[in-house]
Amino acid sequence: MSKDEKPIHYEPHPVSKERKAELIAQGVRIVDAAYAPAGWQQNDHVDSLEAGTGKASVSELREALAAAGVDFDVKAKKSDLQMLHAAFERSGLTGAEWNNLADEDKAARTEG
Repeated sequence: MSKDEKPIHYEPHPVSKERKAELIAQGVRIVDAAYAPAGWQQNDHVDSLEAGTGKASVSELREALAAAGVDFDVKAKKSDLQMLHAAFERSGLTGAEWNNLADEDKAARTEG
């Protein structure tokens, strides 16, 4: 996974070596919280999803997406929820911004 494909995690700096190792193990890109978009809030539950490992349950994925305000089909398969969650995290958008994307744009971001 390239640097641009990793979900962004805004973390107050300086970051301890231990915390940095923990975040890197989760597969996120660490950015200073000073650069977080206005109104952005860290969703610590997303950190527990073990990003990219496929170990998150369907209910955990649904919870994370709902907590972020992302609309999704409640009947979606786990693989679809994983792709949606990963695409949303990569986007760096808020849930409302994601929901306002055109369906074609969401599909392109989810598949690509």
